[in-house]
Amino acid sequence: LPCLLEITQKGAMADASRASAWLQRARNRVENSQEWQDFTQGLFDSIQQQMRESHVKAFLDLSEAEKALVLQKATKAVQGGVPYEALMSRVSTCLEKAIYHQIAQEMQDGDGVKNRLALLSTRIEDGVMTLLEERPDLKGRLCSLFNQVLPAKLRGLTWRLYLSNRKARLEYLSQTAAQRATSWKDREISLRCQDLLDSEPTFQALKESKVAARCLRNVLSYYHKLQGTSAPLREPDYLLPVPLLQAILDTAPPSVSESADSLSALLVEEFLTFMKLQPWLPKFCTSQDPNGTSILEEVASLLEEMDRDLTRFLANMCMQPEEGHKEALLRGVRHMLQPVLSILFVGYLSLDTVLYIWDQIILGLERPSFNCLPAFATVFILLLRDQLLKCQTVCKHPPPRI
Repeated sequence: LPCLLEITQKGAMADASRASAWLQRARNRVENSQEWQDFTQGLFDSIQQQMRESHVKAFLDLSEAEKALVLQKATKAVQGGVPYEALMSRVSTCLEKAIYHQIAQEMQDGDGVKNRLALLSTRIEDGVMTLLEERPDLKGRLCSLFNQVLPAKLRGLTWRLYLSNRKARLEYLSQTAAQRATSWKDREISLRCQDLLDSEPTFQALKESKVAARCLRNVLSYYHKLQGTSAPLREPDYLLPVPLLQAILDTAPPSVSESADSLSALLVEEFLTFMKLQPWLPKFCTSQDPNGTSILEEVASLLEEMDRDLTRFLANMCMQPEEGHKEALLRGVRHMLQPVLSILFVGYLSLDTVLYIWDQIILGLERPSFNCLPAFATVFILLLRDQLLKCQTVCKHPPPRI
């Protein structure tokens, strides 16, 4: 909630203007409240205390980094106190009043009947996006949306904030202008991209796009050129850009949605960052660290807790001579999940489901302790339970698609 006080009065687009309007009203009410005066006085006193302890005479004598550190310590010192809690209560009240006033006004002025709940959700989303565009460093606050499906506009902005790489985009644009952004296997890559969109059932929404195949080809041709190898691209290379492209197309304005060049530049930026981060390369094998656990070990453990009959079946089907239950189960889990996790469920689940899973992965990029892959992988196997129990050779075939 304190972050909402950071909003500025910018807003060129209509939605952004509405978001700025109600947020600005809330900010004005907070800043004119007694609770704000009490809190800022307490914060000022805390800053003075920090400066005295550091033997600093004037705040302006500090460097920017030192100022930030003093403010951080001072803010931490006052959090949880009576003035802070009173301010949080005032902020909540002001936000609630401002947004409901905005909605009431729009419903009164607008044409036709509007869904009040949908309008509330839209205005909150607009407000969050306005804040993020003004203050990208606040993206870490989005962790409160873990396990939620992000709306398309918020998803596009969130992924862009986490995967932004201005240097990569400028380099791609420079290479494109010099006509040096394509691989010598460009023709092969182009045909493979078109075939992928035409044949993969989960990509049917992209099949209708006029620019999807060209965007994939542009990005993957450039990516292959950067690899500096004669080896062809791997299957994950073709599949992993697809969710990123879908998220971009879902929010691209009409003037941009038919421009493959503009979309390709954004896709290159996000795809190269995503591949560099490599969040989908867990320790598939048993961890060598006695205190560590691989994703596959976590999945095996979760399956043991949730479905003993299934784990017993998988272990028996995959067991080799002189091998115990645990080792056999882990090999069965590895056989099933290694191909799935290597492409982060792309092609194995509907694209909407994949986008939801990727929301969680991207939101957790800066929080190593948040690892959602074991849970998703466990659910993936449980969804296949009935099919697996009918199998005769679980460890000899790849997992089916859901």
